[in-house]
Formats: sequence, C-alpha cells, structure tokens
Amino acid sequence: MVSDSPSRRGYLSALGMAGIAAIGVRNTGSADDAAAATGSGSLTDWPMPRYDAAGTGYVPDARGPGETVDSVWSHDPEDLSSTFSPPILADDRLYLVSNSVAVLDAFDGEALFTYDGSSQSNPAIVPVDAYTSDTLALAGVEGLVGLNADGGYTILGRQFGVRRWRQDGESPSSSIFGPPTMSPPIAVGSTLYWANSGTDHLYAVDASSGRMLWERELGREGALGEPGRPAYLGGTVYASYWPYAVGAFDAQTGEMLWETEVTDQFVLPVTATSEAILVPGREGVTALDPANGDELWRFDHGGNQTEGAVAVADVSADDDSSGKMVYVVGEVFDQQADNRLYAVDLETGEQRWSASGRWRETTPVVGDDTVYISEFDTIAAFDASTGDLHWRFEIDSPLSTPIVSGEMLFCTSFKTVHALGPGEAR
Repeated sequence: MVSDSPSRRGYLSALGMAGIAAIGVRNTGSADDAAAATGSGSLTDWPMPRYDAAGTGYVPDARGPGETVDSVWSHDPEDLSSTFSPPILADDRLYLVSNSVAVLDAFDGEALFTYDGSSQSNPAIVPVDAYTSDTLALAGVEGLVGLNADGGYTILGRQFGVRRWRQDGESPSSSIFGPPTMSPPIAVGSTLYWANSGTDHLYAVDASSGRMLWERELGREGALGEPGRPAYLGGTVYASYWPYAVGAFDAQTGEMLWETEVTDQFVLPVTATSEAILVPGREGVTALDPANGDELWRFDHGGNQTEGAVAVADVSADDDSSGKMVYVVGEVFDQQADNRLYAVDLETGEQRWSASGRWRETTPVVGDDTVYISEFDTIAAFDASTGDLHWRFEIDSPLSTPIVSGEMLFCTSFKTVHALGPGEAR
C-alpha cells in the first residue's frame, strides 16, 4: 500500500500549513447556508457521469431539494474555463472538468485545488488498493490518465504526487477545445472501462496501476466506431458505436457476446438494466434483450437528437405501469421545433407522460421520485410518476445536467458552479 494521502480534513489543514494559495472564487452564499440546506454533514457520492456504471442517472436513496428550490451558493473558480459538463461528487467534493480540473468543497463551494493540463472527458472516482486515496480517472486527447483524487502536494508553486499513471499516450498539453468532448471512463470496483473515440477501441484498465487488462476493437469494416460511454451490468460491458451498432462484451476477457444493429440513423450512449439495454438514437429509443441483443420494443419520438442519453428509475406507479420508467428527450418538428421530455414504461415501451420545454440535448436525472432536467438556462423538476411540474429555476445562462445529493442539486454554467437547495419556488 502506498500512503500518499491523509484524511480529507487533515489534507485541508496540510494545505494551509504548506502555504498553498487558495483559488479565488466569487461567493454568493455561506457555509452555514449550505449546511442548513443539506441538513447533514455528508452527501451521497455521484462518482461518475450518469451516477453509476449502468448509466441510469438514478439514485434511489438520494434526495433533491423537493418541491421548492433556491440558490445556496455559486462560485467562479479562477482556473475553470467555459464548461457545460456536470460535476461528479465524492467525499463531499465536487470535481469539474474543462481545460483543467477544479475541486470544490460541496458544502460551501470553497476551491480546494486544481489540476493543470488538458482534459477532454468527464472524470470518474475509483477506489484502489495501491493507495490510501482514490484515483481520479479521465481521458485526454492522448489517453486515459489516473490522478490522485486528494490533489497531491504543492511546494514552491509546483505540484507533486498528482499523476499516478497514463495509459496509451503522452502527457496532454493545454487544449483550445474547451469543454470535454471524449467519452468518459466508468468505474466498476477497481477496474475502468473506457471507449476511445480516437482509436475505436474499448479498453479495460486496472485503476491502481494503469495496466491494460484487455482491449477490443469496435466498429465494422468501412465504418468508424466513434463509441460512446460504455455501460456495465452483471459482468457484461455494453457499448454503442457508429452508425447503429451495439455490442455486449465479457467484462473479464473482452470477448464479444453479441452484436446487433438498431433501426436508427445513429446511436447514442447506452443504459443497462436487467430488463433491457436501452439505446437512444436520433429519432427514438430501442430496448434490446440483455442476453442476445434482440429487439424488445422501440419508442419513436420523431425528434432529431444528436447528444444525450436516457435515465431509468424505479418510481411509484399505478396499476397500469411496471413502476420502472425510461426518461428521454426528443425534439418534435411541427410549425416550430419543440422539445419534449418523455416518460416511457420500461417493460412495454408505452408512453406514460410528456412535458414540453426548451430542453438542451442532455440527460435527465432522477432522485426522490423527481426528474430533474436542464432547459437552456433553467432547471426544471417534474414528478417522476405523473409528469406534474414542481418548479422551474432560472439561472440566466446555459446549464449542464444537474447531479442530485443530500437535498442539493449541483450544475455548471460557463465558468460558474451552482448549488441549489430547498427554498421558495420561482
């Protein structure tokens, strides 16, 4: 075991003793406000994009702000460039990626430290055996990188103990590309699974050492793979790749178990459930049998979606519903374009409700029987079972998908990080 990281509070004390300068921030709330809003000293981790390795965007035990909401704090970390990417949350810290990685205290927005360099994917937090602290894994234009999630140490303006390993590439340099554009890794135990859109390969990587466990080429002859974020469930890794293929792979060996094509112009990142593998595309969602890839049902929304993914949640239901719902955004073309959020029964593919809005092409998230989704400059909350609107909260700039934890929502807009908690509806 490599001891490279003290406890969180001890680490913060060490930062002060070492004279590490704090990152400048703009504070519109206080730590006391945040503690009152969360109601506890601990938040439920949201350790990777879309919450879990299956990609459900659903936290059964997480509580959001409820039926009212207000701002708790907002901050502009100095080293965070423009981004609309949602943060991840681990050990009461928010990790945000643009050209650099900024780490904030989730309760008051205090900036703790940053990682320099270029990153092109959102990160995932991975527990590892080789270190006392977790590994922060993320992809750059030249490979997958493992960093010290506790930040390493800064002496005389230089960072030490930050980078642990690199798989497939040289150290990334500063990038002009802005927000993350590469598929993020997912974490299962101490193993990372990552689909590299640059090489059209699916990788399994040991998060302690960066050692490649296996790799598998994606795509078919004459077509680039361009794979999206993979999904994991029950010992199988599922991945979609351009233009309309989905594959299932043994998580231990990388052996392909099945491959199928869906009826759509192209596919977006998949979500895995025991009932169905959900494959969103440009015009709808296809549900595949996890065992063999056979189509179970298809829901056509007739839209023109080029980004995003679905969320899946087990919510309260009436006698006509299985209780498990799929939430997907589709763009409807009539006299003018209109986006709709759809709730679809996971078992049958039948629509249960829909709601209109100015949705960005994004992924809904679900917590405490509430669906949260970002419009252009507004977050909206709907009852997950009925579609009834709880509230809309405007922030006046384009927003990322939120994450949910401890009666709080966290999201980003340009260079600002926002925390919302219970309050009066707007």
